[in-house]
Amino acid sequence: MLYFKIMNDCVFGKFEIGEETAISHLIKTVFDEFAAPDYSPAGNTFFHAYIEPDRLLERFSNGDVLLTAKTNNRIIGMIEVSDQNHICLLFVDKAWHGKGIAKRLVARAIATSREKDTELKYFEVNSSPYAERIYARMGFTKTADIQDVNGLKFIPMKMELP
Repeated sequence: MLYFKIMNDCVFGKFEIGEETAISHLIKTVFDEFAAPDYSPAGNTFFHAYIEPDRLLERFSNGDVLLTAKTNNRIIGMIEVSDQNHICLLFVDKAWHGKGIAKRLVARAIATSREKDTELKYFEVNSSPYAERIYARMGFTKTADIQDVNGLKFIPMKMELP
C-alpha cells in the first residue's frame, strides 16, 4: 500500500496513476476560488492548461513527486515537487483549510525528497499572492518581489532546512 500517515481521518500517500483527474479537479476548484482573481484571463488559461490530467501524469512520469491527502478515499489535498526541492503545486480542499493538511503535505514532500538527497538544504516555491501568508507560517521567506510570468503573479519563497 502506498499510503503512510493517518491524521484525523486523513491518509497521506503517494500519487497513484488514475488519480490525475480527481487531482486536476481539486486544483481547479480551489484555484478558481482563491487564486484566479489575482491573475489575468491569460494567466488563468495558462494555469488551467498546466493542471490538465495528462500534464500532471506527464510530469509525474518525468520524475515529479506527487503526494496526496485523502479522507474516505476522496482526495482533499495534493502537492507536486520537481527537482527534489521545488513545490510546483500545493492545494487543499476549502473544507479542510486550517487543519494542517498543507503543512503535513510539505513535511511529507521534504521527507520524500530527503530519501533521495540526504544533503537537501532548502525547499522553494513560487507562491501565489493568496498563499504567501500560508507559506510564511510554514517557515518560507520571500526571496524576491512579486513576479508576473505568463499572466501568473507569484512571490519566490524559500525555506532553509535543518
